[in-house]
Amino acid sequence: MSKRKTIEVEAIKDQANKVFRDSADEYKTGRAATQTFVEDLLMKTGNYKGFRYLTKGETAGKSFGITFDETNTPTYNDQTRVSFY
Repeated sequence: MSKRKTIEVEAIKDQANKVFRDSADEYKTGRAATQTFVEDLLMKTGNYKGFRYLTKGETAGKSFGITFDETNTPTYNDQTRVSFY
């Protein structure tokens, strides 16, 4: 079996989204670097479709990206907790 020389952009995006969701709070710098790398990759390959901030219920007790108050005003808590579409 020959070695694979390419990987699907979708697979990279999916792996990055797992890091954004599941990594420890202390890995904030790593998430920021991953976010920059993947966003650039998605843009350059024509695959960028936007992102959203993860909510408290999506990060299992870790920091989360956004909350909304009763007037639907957002508060950005951890801007490295995102999910690319």
